[in-house]
Amino acid sequence: MLALDSQFLVEGALLTEPGGGLRLGLGPLGRFASLEEALSKGSQAVFYAPDFFQSDPLPWLAFTESHHLTLKELEEQLLHWSERDSLPSAQEESWQEPDLEVFKEDFFQAQELFRRGLAKKVVPLVFAQRPGSVSRDQRKRALLQALRSLKYLNSSKGWGPSSWLYGYWSESEGEGLLGLSPELLFCLTKPGELRSLALAGTGSLDGPPLLSDPKQLAEHNWVVQGLCDRLGGLGEVKVGPTFEWALSHLKHLRTDMEVGLSKAPDFLDLVNRLHPTAALGSYPLEALPLWIERASDSNRSRGRFGAPFGFYQKPEVGPSWAVVAIRNLQWSQGQTLLGSGCGLVAQSQLLDEWNELNLKRSAVRKIFFGRS
Repeated sequence: MLALDSQFLVEGALLTEPGGGLRLGLGPLGRFASLEEALSKGSQAVFYAPDFFQSDPLPWLAFTESHHLTLKELEEQLLHWSERDSLPSAQEESWQEPDLEVFKEDFFQAQELFRRGLAKKVVPLVFAQRPGSVSRDQRKRALLQALRSLKYLNSSKGWGPSSWLYGYWSESEGEGLLGLSPELLFCLTKPGELRSLALAGTGSLDGPPLLSDPKQLAEHNWVVQGLCDRLGGLGEVKVGPTFEWALSHLKHLRTDMEVGLSKAPDFLDLVNRLHPTAALGSYPLEALPLWIERASDSNRSRGRFGAPFGFYQKPEVGPSWAVVAIRNLQWSQGQTLLGSGCGLVAQSQLLDEWNELNLKRSAVRKIFFGRS
């Protein structure tokens, strides 16, 4: 097993690979305005981690060391560090939860857009928050808990890993992001081929079938349509069947897509073409500014929730890919946020959507803290 330097927990990044392993970035963190600048510095691991609105002037994160580990190898390394450091027991965290009244206003604003024919689907966000960042010891525990969650995920359906572990952190900057996303934005798997998927429609594992729910199907189908619209300009799009996909704490509707590329696309061009999908933005995309203008503040100050998070390498070296940064914790400026979103369509019911938001945040707590 590779003996990782424990500085990885001080400043590092990771992302699940398409084959199921992990790509890690270690060493001093460099921030760059462009991919070309990051590569020109001889960086060995280059991650793309903008905010949702891609307004960060330095979205490229580069590290001097790049390592590949299996999930088991990272778990063993984290356990070794934990035993060496003799960590005290984790303490309960106190979160300030979102306000139903604020969400209710967002819900009715969305319904007005639907009534006027200005949108078919929008995605409001809410955030639980607490003071302080995610400490080094908390990151260690959260990573271990997430790796344990991954052991129980069903990977028998669909292409790629069952979920994508991702994140970066810098103690000197006092910020970071750690998530376990079920949603792939794209993967350039090999020359001439691109993979993506539509993920929308959510329920509890013991809930009724999502494929029999008209609202869940409507929400999902707008995401499928939105992706087909944007992927169509790249080549022939093959759309797989929609199926119910069970994860460790939730289930979703999922549709896989494959594109036979007519020419090799640029990484950033792909991000700009696909982000945000209707799963986190709106359908049609042109409705997003209208929605953001009318929605509550949490929809404008969402940080990296729902943003692309990717890893770049030259095509001759291997695939490049990006996931959608959901099911995460993000921290900066002395505050930690835990977000959740829900897809609203004309058929949506207020309390059903509120319960879905709570269900998703509960799943994140179980993934990283082992409790809801």
